[in-house]
Amino acid sequence: MEEDGEASLIDRAQKVIGRVDDVYKHESFDSLKQVFEVLSQQPDSAVARQDLQTQLDAVDDIFEEMIHEYHGAILDNSKRHGEVLELYQGLSSKVEQLSSDIDEAKRLLRFKGAESLLQLRFESARLKHLVRLIDDVKTLHEVPRRVQ
Repeated sequence: MEEDGEASLIDRAQKVIGRVDDVYKHESFDSLKQVFEVLSQQPDSAVARQDLQTQLDAVDDIFEEMIHEYHGAILDNSKRHGEVLELYQGLSSKVEQLSSDIDEAKRLLRFKGAESLLQLRFESARLKHLVRLIDDVKTLHEVPRRVQ
């Protein structure tokens, strides 16, 4: 929709500029010379001035409209940029919080895992000791039979 508005504005600007006298469109335009020519036209000077004023007003109107649309586009882009920046900052803080939470979870899991391993090691040592004690009791129990 904006592109249609821009195309319409450009078309209107081209039409307005097309109605401006060719003498004013040249790069080598000499305004002082043109002012003298307009003022020297005694019978038509008021009409020539009015014609110039009409052309100037039309060009000024289209120029103001173009500037207004340009500023509107800049304002819209600034707002979007601000929104994107806010989203980025929000996501950045959430990513930092998530990273911190993951590090804390790793620390807790490592601690629980180490504790479990330590308990299993003690249990294994205790069971090995019990097995040796049972073997010793069996050996002691068999000693009287061997002696006989």
